Amino acid sequence: EDVKPEFEIFDTGHLDSAMYYVNKHGIPGNPHMQFIMGVGGSMPGTAENLAFMVGHLPKGATWSVSGIGKAHMPMMLAGLALGCDGLRVGLEDNVMYAKGQLADSNRQFVERAARVIREYGLEVATPDEARQILGLK
Repeated sequence: EDVKPEFEIFDTGHLDSAMYYVNKHGIPGNPHMQFIMGVGGSMPGTAENLAFMVGHLPKGATWSVSGIGKAHMPMMLAGLALGCDGLRVGLEDNVMYAKGQLADSNRQFVERAARVIREYGLEVATPDEARQILGLK
């Protein structure tokens, strides 16, 4: 496979909806779920809510997580603790790097995520390793 769809999941019902389309349209391979936590009007970005969502993943699915605004760091840490396949960071989800500090680039977020991953005792995946995790060629 050269391409894999990413299903953005903002709330519990989105998992069922994503799997409906995977099954209806015969999307090959294991699905990749991107949990977007802390968006207004959807599931709050808490470790408890993320753990619930992860517990309802379909067998074989890969997943990553992003927290919006103040949920950014808690979701990064909870994602690592729960065994995520990836972390999503960047200006698309957060314009503030820290409380009172406007972000100036995506690089800031990526470098912090890499530091946190290493502090957790893991290594950042290489592009080839990321393809393997996602089941891509």
